[in-house]
Amino acid sequence: RASAAALIHLSRKSEQPMLRPIRDLGLLAAVATVAALSIGNPARAAEEPGKPPLLGVSADVSREVPNDEMNVVMRVERQSAELASANRDALERINALLARARSVPGIESSLAGIGSNPVHAESRTADGKTERTITGWHVHADASLSSRDVQALSRLVGELGEDARILSVGFSVSKETRSRIESELLAEAAQAFNERAAVIAKA
Repeated sequence: RASAAALIHLSRKSEQPMLRPIRDLGLLAAVATVAALSIGNPARAAEEPGKPPLLGVSADVSREVPNDEMNVVMRVERQSAELASANRDALERINALLARARSVPGIESSLAGIGSNPVHAESRTADGKTERTITGWHVHADASLSSRDVQALSRLVGELGEDARILSVGFSVSKETRSRIESELLAEAAQAFNERAAVIAKA
């Protein structure tokens, strides 16, 4: 899931709402809020001499949005006595994987990271002590793949499985859907706020 919130402030001069978008995680939602709205009501003003009455107004709209994008991270691993050789082999493999992914329409791919670890061997010395020496290097490179076409990405992952392993699989709301829903909810929140503010202003 993803979320969007909008703070809407009603200017007392222009009486036109101004929107400022705010994003966080959770339910996709738009919230319209007015911190304080001054109402010129003599009866209420008499309750607090010298101070204008304050009335908080808020309008909330939300919508649950199903995940429509599949996200996969795949890893290739190589090991060699020389770090440079292991790095070269891993990068060649991950670049070939990314090139294959880019050839499939609708699939986005990128290099997610690369790392290396030494491979140790243990031996005992004449006095019985244990020594660890580096005998090689293990290098891994990760690729991030995402697509709204779940079947196409699943087929690609199956093809790439001969030379890479799946590190993680997840689902999320795509950027396209997120942007569209945020725009719709912001408009709905602004309308709901205007309707509620109009009712309060007439009270």
